[in-house]
Amino acid sequence: MTQWHNDRHRLASAPVVVGIDGSPGAATALDWAADLAARRGRELRVVHAEDSAGRRLLHDRYGRRQ
Repeated sequence: MTQWHNDRHRLASAPVVVGIDGSPGAATALDWAADLAARRGRELRVVHAEDSAGRRLLHDRYGRRQ
């Protein structure tokens, strides 16, 4: 029971993590995750991919290049 209790508390303060790939669905997921993180006062971590040549596939919707 103690382990579950500790995990629950860690989860309650964990960052919100979202993966994006430039697709419309990923943009929707990013918006949802950003809103959730803001409402809960959590850090938002965005994970993205690069193509095999190392070029960035996208930039974030909030104006900063990733």
